[in-house]
Amino acid sequence: MRLRLIRGALVVTALLAGVWLALSYHSVRLEEEGEAVLERAGRGPLQPDEVERAQDAFRGARRLSVDEDPLVDEGLLLVAAGRRHEAANLAARATEREPENSRAWFLALASAPDRQRAAEARRRLRELNPWWRSVLR
Repeated sequence: MRLRLIRGALVVTALLAGVWLALSYHSVRLEEEGEAVLERAGRGPLQPDEVERAQDAFRGARRLSVDEDPLVDEGLLLVAAGRRHEAANLAARATEREPENSRAWFLALASAPDRQRAAEARRRLRELNPWWRSVLR
């Protein structure tokens, strides 16, 4: 009887590990899909349907991810697409959830709607990473 319980527990553990790995893999694939569009933004304007597909990919990755990277990447995509107000909303969520995340603060700076928020984001970036001290004056 005891051996059956141990085997059952091992099977359940293995199944849960398999599900977790599958979801993690799917999250990574979704992030890569969105990041490919974000990378293209550096070479020229994006088409609205490209932005929407990438946004959908980042949203899907957000549902499967434990960190704020997909949220930050979606915000950076929106900045590149000229949708700074939407990006600022995502930056606020990301910095609230992960106040030590320098990428979230970079998004906050890139999408800042006013000088006060830009100054706060600049200050936090400098605090979090000394490299930013030499880049941001």
